[in-house]
Amino acid sequence: MGPHPNRTPGRFRTRVITDGVTPSLHVDYKHTMIKQYHKEGRALRTETTINDTRDFDIGKRLVNLPALREIGFKANRRLLGVQRLDHDPITGTRDLHTLTDPVTTVNKWNTPT
Repeated sequence: MGPHPNRTPGRFRTRVITDGVTPSLHVDYKHTMIKQYHKEGRALRTETTINDTRDFDIGKRLVNLPALREIGFKANRRLLGVQRLDHDPITGTRDLHTLTDPVTTVNKWNTPT
């Protein structure tokens, strides 16, 4: 099997939840890391660290801080959105049907969304 051009670069890892261990989630993408810490079964804090701005085609100057902040904010929101779907079966089922149910087009074709 050859190289996988669509594979997302980075390392993804979680810690196994066991008695007496506080779980955490770590997602690495190039030189960026999202860490989420948990306590008593809830996400306590989610933080994103961007160590090389060029991973996102953004320069290192201070004027680029708002763009970097927006990238971090969106990454955190995407993670929290996925976790919300996982913990809310009603919303998750509705969103799954929205993505997979056929839609009738103007040409009367049924196509997946």
